[in-house]
Amino acid sequence: MSEQSQVEQLVRDLSDGRLDRRTFLQRAAAAGLALGTANALAGALGADSAFGSTRAAGVLRVRAVGDVQNMDPAFIPGSNEGAVLANVYEGLVAFKPGTYNLVPVLADKWQPSNDGLRYHFTLRKGVKFHGGYGEVTAADVKFSFERTAGLTSPAIESPYKSDWAALGEVRVTGRYSGTIILKNKFAPLLTNTLPGFDGYIVSRKAVSDLGDDFAHHPIGTGPYEFVSWTPGQKTVLRKFEGYGGSWQRHVKAPIWSGIEFVPISVSNAATIAIQSGAVDWGPIGPEAVNSFKSDSKFRVDARTTLNYSWIGMNIAHPNLKDVNVRRAIRAAIDVPSILAAAFDGKWSRARSLLAPGMPVGYWKQAPAYARDVNKAKSFLARSGVSGLELTMAASKTAVGGQTIAEIVQANLADIGIKVQVLVQDRSVFNQLGGDAQKNRQLFYELFTTPTPEPSFATEWFTCGQVNVWNWQSWCNRQFSTWDAQAMKTLDPEIRSEVAWPTAYFAGKKAIKPSLQPSGFYQTWDFRQT
Repeated sequence: MSEQSQVEQLVRDLSDGRLDRRTFLQRAAAAGLALGTANALAGALGADSAFGSTRAAGVLRVRAVGDVQNMDPAFIPGSNEGAVLANVYEGLVAFKPGTYNLVPVLADKWQPSNDGLRYHFTLRKGVKFHGGYGEVTAADVKFSFERTAGLTSPAIESPYKSDWAALGEVRVTGRYSGTIILKNKFAPLLTNTLPGFDGYIVSRKAVSDLGDDFAHHPIGTGPYEFVSWTPGQKTVLRKFEGYGGSWQRHVKAPIWSGIEFVPISVSNAATIAIQSGAVDWGPIGPEAVNSFKSDSKFRVDARTTLNYSWIGMNIAHPNLKDVNVRRAIRAAIDVPSILAAAFDGKWSRARSLLAPGMPVGYWKQAPAYARDVNKAKSFLARSGVSGLELTMAASKTAVGGQTIAEIVQANLADIGIKVQVLVQDRSVFNQLGGDAQKNRQLFYELFTTPTPEPSFATEWFTCGQVNVWNWQSWCNRQFSTWDAQAMKTLDPEIRSEVAWPTAYFAGKKAIKPSLQPSGFYQTWDFRQT
């Protein structure tokens, strides 16, 4: 039996309870599996399924690239939570799957005013929250939106407050009806805020009853309800028997009796888990794409996203305050080599924040900076800085993150800069503000752009996001003004004219080497589906 076959059999034995964790680790090591990979698989697959056997009929097991942290829509940290909450929550409206066409979900009727400042809605009657929290009413809509906007008492400080920056109030006009009233025109309302997670409707009573526990026990109206979260192992959902069917006007009814999201951060561990049938579906690393494509038991779907990733520099840190130091770093970094090594050449290079698929504001003529060691040394000499030592952080869950950091380390060594690579747990890497931001220097990050709204990509680099998600600490008043202006402009052509210089400033003035608008590959295992 080959090493690969041995490992696959061990995974099946662990998943089906024929091996305990200790024996699995011993035998996996003997079969040639790295300890980190074995631990990742054991942690993800070692516990019994909430539905009995992990092979229980109708349960979909999904590979997640990391564990959830906070499942409160007002504080969602990233895509791991987003995938879970998309099954749990619903909004008034959403994009019809596969399109950017807005369709009603919880709303039965939806009517914008001619001036773009009022949006009248009537809810579908009889839609129930999970957990016995009763019927959805207009009061829940008011609470949900005003809570994220910071308008409730006590007010919360949501990092997505700016997505509701134009909200004046939600005026309740009846048990099932109300009006969203804006202070000014706000283009992202219909392209990001309402159809995205900012538009999810939460139960006012559930938030009050659960308090801090609401972050780890979401209560929505979606086709699946939350069952449990076992940190580091899985998040479990089950089909909501009382589902109101809001989505079924646009898509087929859900077919799975349950969904388990299994965090497997190590890419080759995820490959083994999918190949062995321990999980049924999920994203795979670029290095595994060709192997899965050549295996008839699997189907590989490629998806181009609007996401982007980049190597950032915290310009507030004393080591990076000098613009010539930052120019030297940018000139020294070999982006094509990073794409080849970290992503097996499967991802394309980005030239600005906005991906080619963005309907508004894509900057086609944005420059791509080639590596130039001599120019980098010249910039560094101009700064007068010598003996520079930096840190470069990457999340353990970031695809290719450690490889990127190590290539940057080697690139900068060529111009006399010493770099210490920090590969961090996601919970540490994602810490906001305070000492975490003060100590941050170089970092590799990927931001998801879940909706076709350019401001969702640009807003994180505004002055208002410093010490929140603006890890560069870069504040340019003109950039922030243009970004705000674009959000108040409803005409797409005019918005593009504003978004282009915004992207220019973010790419050129901030000085950060963009890497790629990221795509991802998902694998279906036909033995399980």
